Amino acid sequence: MKSLKKIDQFKIFSIVVVCSNAEYYLDMGINSILNQYFSFESNIQLILINNNSNDGTDSICTKYSMLYPENIIYVKMDEKMDLESLQEEALKYAKGEYNIVLYEPYKLNRDVLSALVLKINDDMDDDLFITIQKFEDIETNRFTYNFRDLDSSGLSI
Repeated sequence: MKSLKKIDQFKIFSIVVVCSNAEYYLDMGINSILNQYFSFESNIQLILINNNSNDGTDSICTKYSMLYPENIIYVKMDEKMDLESLQEEALKYAKGEYNIVLYEPYKLNRDVLSALVLKINDDMDDDLFITIQKFEDIETNRFTYNFRDLDSSGLSI
């Protein structure tokens, strides 16, 4: 069984959240990361990238980065950028062994990262299915993603 190590005495996962005018769903999405069964403070780095929002996104990102200064990096872009450029910018800050990038309104199930760690430890012999709930109708819309080729170069959700 493969043992996961912490990079730079830091985190196993770097989760990048790209947000643009996200004030209505951002709290819920961030809390779904904070409340993972897999310990947030010990194992997760969160990178919030604000794509030049003009709503309350900035204050929400600032609030969480102040609450968890050891875990959360907040980057506010001065101008709108395309998703590829935003991901490149975010990954400059990533220190985790595995990277997850979230672009849309999301809510992670509480066991997502625990399941991912189990699969990593099993050398990813089987497909991994992770359920992410879409914000617009959180009770009924569920999307299942199949991660076949997870490696440390990044995992886009």
